[in-house]
Amino acid sequence: MSTVRIAAAAAHFGRDLDFDLARIGKLIHDARAQGAGLLVLPDAALGGYLADLRHPDPEALPPALKPDDPLIFQVARLAAEMTVCFGYCEADGNVRYNAAVCVNGDGVLGRHRKVHLPAGEVAAYTPGATFDAFDTPVGRVGMLIDYDKTFPEAARSLALDGAHILACLSAWPTSITNRAPAWPRTASPGCSTCTTRPAPPRTRSCSHRPTRPARWAECASSDSPRWWVPAVTSWPAPSARPASRSPRSTSPRSSNAP
Repeated sequence: MSTVRIAAAAAHFGRDLDFDLARIGKLIHDARAQGAGLLVLPDAALGGYLADLRHPDPEALPPALKPDDPLIFQVARLAAEMTVCFGYCEADGNVRYNAAVCVNGDGVLGRHRKVHLPAGEVAAYTPGATFDAFDTPVGRVGMLIDYDKTFPEAARSLALDGAHILACLSAWPTSITNRAPAWPRTASPGCSTCTTRPAPPRTRSCSHRPTRPARWAECASSDSPRWWVPAVTSWPAPSARPASRSPRSTSPRSSNAP
């Protein structure tokens, strides 16, 4: 059974493409040092996300890069033996897509154009049309961008196409999104982050990530964002599909049901 270590990074990326490329290089370096074979970066890692999701300014959209833009292949050279997924704004003539690409030192391994666009993105991007899995050194991979993962059919399409790993890229633009206020909560046993405060009704536990030294390796430095690298994860060969379950029996609804 083969194993692969996967890293996921969250960080701010803006319109300065040189800065973005340097940050990507630093994240790849850190992930490589942790033994990661696959690194998944955010959506819009090259060029940044929309500055205003409600009413995007046509004059302030992210820079649109062609599929063969030299910057994409610079990231591929930085990736070398690693597999790296990242997002960018893709140009196809006068059409723009919220896109993702997966690369390694050999070049482009796979691509995805975001299919499901929220209302704000419709004014800036054209939706993609398909979900396609592709082969990589770490296994067969499928990519989803942000809102795509809201719809279970998207992941199912990739699974039916043979994907063993789903890379879900999101921009999470902290510069334009206010963090939701935290509910007071009672400390959970073993959580070193919580403080003991009255808990709201129906609160069962805290939302902080528990300490799991056997499963997670945490990496943080003064010049890079914080990210977590899952411990080595086994991806077994695909097994036979389980037998379908019998349909659930249902009782007829009463005539006065709403």
